[in-house]
Amino acid sequence: MFDTAYEGPPGHAHGGCVAGVFDELLGRSQLRAGFTGTLTITYRRPTPLRQRIDLSAWVDRSDGRKRWVKGTSHCDASSPR
Repeated sequence: MFDTAYEGPPGHAHGGCVAGVFDELLGRSQLRAGFTGTLTITYRRPTPLRQRIDLSAWVDRSDGRKRWVKGTSHCDASSPR
């Protein structure tokens, strides 16, 4: 959940904060120490403030030490604030 400290557009989280959360989530989901080489995020709609955000991540594929990790976030905007 993002609060007003993370506000970008009025009533919504700043995209950089959303990217930071994904960088941390995807890094932890690969279960080993490593660094993000590329982080690509497709913003489908703004992330609302004060709403529950459900995140998931998984290793999509591996090639030696290299891993491709994917993740999603979902928000039920109809839930109360």
